[in-house]
Amino acid sequence: MLYDHIVFPGAVEEIVDEMSMSMGDLQSKGNASSGAGKNVEVDWYGGGYVSNIEENVYYYFKRANSLNFGYDISYTEAVRWEKYSKGGSYSVRKELNHFYQNHLDRKLVAVVNMNDPFDPKEKGGNIVLYESTRKRTSLDDIFYQKKGAIAVFNVFTGYEIEEVKCEEGLTYLFCFCVGDKWR
Repeated sequence: MLYDHIVFPGAVEEIVDEMSMSMGDLQSKGNASSGAGKNVEVDWYGGGYVSNIEENVYYYFKRANSLNFGYDISYTEAVRWEKYSKGGSYSVRKELNHFYQNHLDRKLVAVVNMNDPFDPKEKGGNIVLYESTRKRTSLDDIFYQKKGAIAVFNVFTGYEIEEVKCEEGLTYLFCFCVGDKWR
């Protein structure tokens, strides 16, 4: 069960474009990420180990959250916006490298599909989760079929993003969340 994930289809579909515009206006706090990436532009917002994300980005998460789930994500620590061009990929990534976790401080990774519906077999960009034995599990197909879908898994799960094959590229938003309300 440690490496399972859950997908909320189209959870924030109605505000993906607004989120993208708001984030495009913010100053990135860095472009580092664990793992080996190519042809990817990475921007961090919020960040640090305890800080909140900027108010105008957080607003969209809070609004989508109230509309769809009714729980609070005020423990979101940071978001990372990743824009993949053709040939882009990321391998051997584990978010535990960035965020310390103990039994009281449980963290989750939430990935938002910022793209129009697509088939990862044709366009690439498939997100594959793996455990320490390297058993691989692709995200559920519904994640790619709905713009604004959210996939959630824990920081102990390793993952990679397979090579992007399409000319227009793909964009994912990674959110790092902590606290009882995400358990």
